[in-house]
Amino acid sequence: MQMAKILLKFVIYGVQVIGACINIYSIIWHSGSVYLFGLVDTCILPMNPESAYGLEQALAVLQTLKFKYYLASSFIIDVENFVLKKEMLNNDK
Repeated sequence: MQMAKILLKFVIYGVQVIGACINIYSIIWHSGSVYLFGLVDTCILPMNPESAYGLEQALAVLQTLKFKYYLASSFIIDVENFVLKKEMLNNDK
């Protein structure tokens, strides 16, 4: 049951780049073998000076993804620590 609570917090992000378009997707475990998948954000990288206004949006999207990456990294470390502690407790018995 504890692992189910941990998995509910776990989100996997994916990035798809097609030309100048960046699509960011996520998938989360819902319950049993049910996963939820969806498009989180999209942006278009500027290809010429006239479309440079899109650079701010693209930067914001990529910074958000970077922040989510750091959160996921710290979460993975927490899960690994939890598993190690559990294994140590089981070995002591």
